[in-house]
Amino acid sequence: MRRTLIAAALVALTMPARAEPGPIGQWLMEQPVSLWDWGMMRAKENAQRAADQIAGAAGRWASLVRYNWDTNQIEIGLSANDYRGDASHENCNEVRHSFVRALASSSLPHDASEEKIREWTYRSIDEWFSHEGFSGDDRDEKLAEKLARIIFVVVQLRDAENATQCRARITTLDAPSEPIE
Repeated sequence: MRRTLIAAALVALTMPARAEPGPIGQWLMEQPVSLWDWGMMRAKENAQRAADQIAGAAGRWASLVRYNWDTNQIEIGLSANDYRGDASHENCNEVRHSFVRALASSSLPHDASEEKIREWTYRSIDEWFSHEGFSGDDRDEKLAEKLARIIFVVVQLRDAENATQCRARITTLDAPSEPIE
Protein backbone atom coordinates (compact mmCIF):
# COMPACT_ATOMS: atom_id res chain seq x y z
CA MET A 1 0.00 0.00 0.00
CA ARG A 2 2.82 2.34 0.95
CA ARG A 3 4.55 1.71 -2.40
CA THR A 4 1.32 2.47 -4.26
CA LEU A 5 0.95 5.81 -2.44
CA ILE A 6 4.57 6.74 -3.13
CA ALA A 7 4.19 5.83 -6.83
CA ALA A 8 0.98 7.87 -7.10
CA ALA A 9 2.65 10.86 -5.42
CA LEU A 10 5.62 10.67 -7.81
CA VAL A 11 3.32 10.51 -10.84
CA ALA A 12 1.34 13.49 -9.56
CA LEU A 13 4.51 15.50 -9.04
CA THR A 14 5.82 14.78 -12.52
CA MET A 15 2.59 15.74 -14.33
CA PRO A 16 2.67 19.27 -15.71
CA ALA A 17 0.43 21.84 -14.06
CA ARG A 18 -2.45 23.14 -16.14
CA ALA A 19 -1.88 26.63 -17.43
CA GLU A 20 -4.55 29.26 -17.00
CA PRO A 21 -5.36 31.57 -19.90
CA GLY A 22 -4.20 35.15 -19.55
CA PRO A 23 -6.56 38.14 -19.25
CA ILE A 24 -7.11 38.41 -23.01
CA GLY A 25 -7.81 34.68 -23.34
CA GLN A 26 -10.23 34.80 -20.40
CA TRP A 27 -12.03 37.82 -21.85
CA LEU A 28 -12.41 36.11 -25.25
CA MET A 29 -13.68 32.93 -23.60
CA GLU A 30 -16.39 34.90 -21.83
CA GLN A 31 -17.71 36.56 -25.02
CA PRO A 32 -20.86 35.09 -26.55
CA VAL A 33 -21.08 34.10 -30.20
CA SER A 34 -24.38 35.30 -31.59
CA LEU A 35 -26.31 33.64 -34.40
CA TRP A 36 -25.40 36.75 -36.41
CA ASP A 37 -21.66 36.16 -35.91
CA TRP A 38 -22.06 32.45 -36.57
CA GLY A 39 -24.17 33.04 -39.70
CA MET A 40 -21.80 35.61 -41.18
CA MET A 41 -18.86 33.26 -40.59
CA ARG A 42 -20.69 30.36 -42.24
CA ALA A 43 -21.77 32.58 -45.15
CA LYS A 44 -18.08 33.52 -45.65
CA GLU A 45 -17.07 29.86 -45.67
CA ASN A 46 -19.86 29.03 -48.11
CA ALA A 47 -18.97 31.98 -50.37
CA GLN A 48 -15.35 30.83 -50.63
CA ARG A 49 -16.46 27.25 -51.32
CA ALA A 50 -18.81 28.50 -54.04
CA ALA A 51 -16.05 30.71 -55.51
CA ASP A 52 -13.65 27.78 -55.62
CA GLN A 53 -16.34 25.59 -57.17
CA ILE A 54 -17.10 27.92 -60.07
CA ALA A 55 -13.54 29.18 -60.65
CA GLY A 56 -12.41 26.08 -62.52
CA ALA A 57 -9.79 27.00 -65.09
CA ALA A 58 -10.30 30.70 -64.41
CA GLY A 59 -8.07 30.50 -61.33
CA ARG A 60 -8.75 31.59 -57.77
CA TRP A 61 -11.41 34.22 -57.24
CA ALA A 62 -11.76 36.38 -54.16
CA SER A 63 -14.98 36.19 -52.16
CA LEU A 64 -16.22 38.35 -49.33
CA VAL A 65 -19.17 38.70 -47.00
CA ARG A 66 -19.81 41.96 -45.22
CA TYR A 67 -22.60 43.89 -43.56
CA ASN A 68 -23.27 47.50 -44.51
CA TRP A 69 -24.59 49.34 -41.47
CA ASP A 70 -25.77 52.33 -43.53
CA THR A 71 -27.99 50.32 -45.88
CA ASN A 72 -28.79 47.34 -43.62
CA GLN A 73 -27.58 44.94 -46.31
CA ILE A 74 -25.40 41.86 -46.31
CA GLU A 75 -23.23 41.73 -49.40
CA ILE A 76 -21.80 38.48 -50.67
CA GLY A 77 -19.19 39.30 -53.28
CA LEU A 78 -17.08 37.56 -55.84
CA SER A 79 -14.35 39.29 -57.81
CA ALA A 80 -11.91 38.33 -60.53
CA ASN A 81 -9.26 40.99 -61.05
CA ASP A 82 -7.70 39.10 -63.93
CA TYR A 83 -10.81 37.73 -65.61
CA ARG A 84 -9.77 35.74 -68.66
CA GLY A 85 -12.89 36.52 -70.66
CA ASP A 86 -14.70 39.68 -71.66
CA ALA A 87 -15.92 41.66 -68.64
CA SER A 88 -19.33 42.18 -70.27
CA HIS A 89 -22.82 42.37 -68.79
CA GLU A 90 -23.64 38.91 -70.17
CA ASN A 91 -20.54 37.30 -68.65
CA CYS A 92 -21.04 39.09 -65.34
CA ASN A 93 -24.58 37.74 -65.13
CA GLU A 94 -23.47 34.26 -66.16
CA VAL A 95 -20.79 34.19 -63.43
CA ARG A 96 -23.25 35.64 -60.91
CA HIS A 97 -25.87 33.03 -61.81
CA SER A 98 -23.29 30.24 -61.29
CA PHE A 99 -22.20 31.82 -57.99
CA VAL A 100 -25.78 32.11 -56.69
CA ARG A 101 -26.48 28.51 -57.68
CA ALA A 102 -23.27 27.35 -55.93
CA LEU A 103 -24.20 29.36 -52.81
CA ALA A 104 -27.58 27.61 -52.75
CA SER A 105 -26.14 24.12 -53.05
CA SER A 106 -23.16 22.40 -54.58
CA SER A 107 -25.46 19.63 -55.80
CA LEU A 108 -27.90 21.75 -57.83
CA PRO A 109 -27.76 20.95 -61.55
CA HIS A 110 -26.78 23.73 -63.96
CA ASP A 111 -30.29 23.83 -65.42
CA ALA A 112 -32.14 24.04 -62.07
CA SER A 113 -35.20 26.28 -62.20
CA GLU A 114 -35.22 29.68 -60.56
CA GLU A 115 -37.83 28.41 -58.06
CA LYS A 116 -35.62 25.41 -57.11
CA ILE A 117 -32.61 27.71 -56.67
CA ARG A 118 -34.68 30.06 -54.48
CA GLU A 119 -35.89 27.11 -52.36
CA TRP A 120 -32.30 25.88 -51.83
CA THR A 121 -31.12 29.45 -51.18
CA TYR A 122 -33.61 29.82 -48.33
CA ARG A 123 -32.50 26.46 -46.93
CA SER A 124 -28.83 27.53 -47.09
CA ILE A 125 -29.49 30.88 -45.42
CA ASP A 126 -31.47 29.12 -42.69
CA GLU A 127 -28.52 26.76 -42.10
CA TRP A 128 -25.98 29.59 -42.02
CA PHE A 129 -27.90 31.48 -39.33
CA SER A 130 -28.72 28.59 -37.01
CA HIS A 131 -27.07 26.32 -34.50
CA GLU A 132 -26.86 22.95 -36.20
CA GLY A 133 -29.25 20.44 -34.69
CA PHE A 134 -30.86 22.97 -32.36
CA SER A 135 -33.93 25.06 -32.91
CA GLY A 136 -36.05 27.07 -30.57
CA ASP A 137 -39.77 27.64 -30.47
CA ASP A 138 -39.14 31.37 -30.77
CA ARG A 139 -37.33 31.08 -34.14
CA ASP A 140 -39.12 32.97 -36.91
CA GLU A 141 -40.29 30.44 -39.51
CA LYS A 142 -39.70 33.02 -42.26
CA LEU A 143 -36.23 34.05 -41.04
CA ALA A 144 -34.43 32.87 -44.20
CA GLU A 145 -36.89 34.66 -46.49
CA LYS A 146 -36.56 37.86 -44.46
CA LEU A 147 -32.77 37.65 -44.51
CA ALA A 148 -32.82 36.99 -48.27
CA ARG A 149 -34.40 40.43 -48.71
CA ILE A 150 -31.26 42.09 -47.33
CA ILE A 151 -28.66 39.76 -48.87
CA PHE A 152 -27.21 40.99 -52.16
CA VAL A 153 -24.81 39.10 -54.40
CA VAL A 154 -22.33 41.24 -56.30
CA VAL A 155 -19.85 40.06 -58.92
CA GLN A 156 -16.99 42.17 -60.22
CA LEU A 157 -15.08 41.19 -63.35
CA ARG A 158 -11.94 42.96 -64.52
CA ASP A 159 -10.30 42.02 -67.80
CA ALA A 160 -7.32 43.72 -69.43
CA GLU A 161 -9.46 46.67 -70.63
CA ASN A 162 -12.81 46.71 -68.81
CA ALA A 163 -14.37 46.24 -65.42
CA THR A 164 -18.02 45.37 -64.82
CA GLN A 165 -20.11 44.83 -61.72
CA CYS A 166 -23.53 43.18 -61.47
CA ARG A 167 -25.54 43.22 -58.24
CA ALA A 168 -28.98 42.04 -57.09
CA ARG A 169 -30.72 40.21 -54.25
CA ILE A 170 -29.57 36.65 -53.65
CA THR A 171 -32.92 35.33 -54.94
CA THR A 172 -32.63 37.21 -58.26
CA LEU A 173 -30.75 35.53 -61.08
CA ASP A 174 -30.61 38.37 -63.64
CA ALA A 175 -28.84 41.44 -62.31
CA PRO A 176 -28.23 44.84 -63.85
CA SER A 177 -24.58 45.61 -64.47
CA GLU A 178 -22.54 48.76 -64.66
CA PRO A 179 -18.96 49.59 -65.56
CA ILE A 180 -16.66 50.25 -62.62
CA GLU A 181 -13.47 52.25 -62.59
